[in-house]
Amino acid sequence: MTSNWRRGTLGLVYVLERLASNRAGVWERIDGALRACGRPPGSVRLVCVTKSVAPDVAAALFETGERDFGENRIDELERKKAHFDAHGLEVRWHWLGHIQGRKARRVLRAAHTIHSLDSEALFERLEQLGQEEELHPELFLQVKLAPEEEKTGLDPHAVAALAERVAASPFPLRGLMAMAPRPGPGDAPGAGAHRAFSQLAEIADALPRAFFENGRPELSMGMSADMDAAIRAGADLVRVGTALFAGLEPTAGSGRSAG
Repeated sequence: MTSNWRRGTLGLVYVLERLASNRAGVWERIDGALRACGRPPGSVRLVCVTKSVAPDVAAALFETGERDFGENRIDELERKKAHFDAHGLEVRWHWLGHIQGRKARRVLRAAHTIHSLDSEALFERLEQLGQEEELHPELFLQVKLAPEEEKTGLDPHAVAALAERVAASPFPLRGLMAMAPRPGPGDAPGAGAHRAFSQLAEIADALPRAFFENGRPELSMGMSADMDAAIRAGADLVRVGTALFAGLEPTAGSGRSAG
């Protein structure tokens, strides 16, 4: 890549340096969490959540070596994908947000992996569109682990039936995804997240391995605040934004939070 960040001002140099420093800190946390629970190095993938930054800032992160990028707004996914494609940057785009029916076709066209299949009705829509578009991105089933209205997801008891249905389709089924609930009264730091992530691991363990593309269910769980707890519980992918882009919000032109 010939990057705009290499052409110019001290401010742009700062962006690259800050990204490299933040990324190093995130990987230190990941590697430390893996060591602490006896898991091998390299057994967790990092999905860089770019929803709070501009396309050129996200592209600068590519130069540090990252290749998995995630979005939860379709306009932003399309905008960043177009920017990356124009500069010849080959990455895997992960869709992390709820999918509205009227936007499902756009998500199908843009995403390599969808982490938020949260209902049978949505899968029926994706099946129809997948046949029309001849596109079948990888899927994770999103599981709802706490009764929080703002979060969507499958009831844990509904996971097996939908997993079996997806497994019989052309869509590769990769695993399960969940978000940690809000901390409860009296919870020690990270305790609620660890309970939820451990529950997701138990749900995954009860599913037939033959349903899954890699012969076992992968777990997409953990963000900036709780990735350590997720890794202890067995996360295969963590979705991180805030920790990667800390200090760059003014550059990004957005104060919205990331993963």
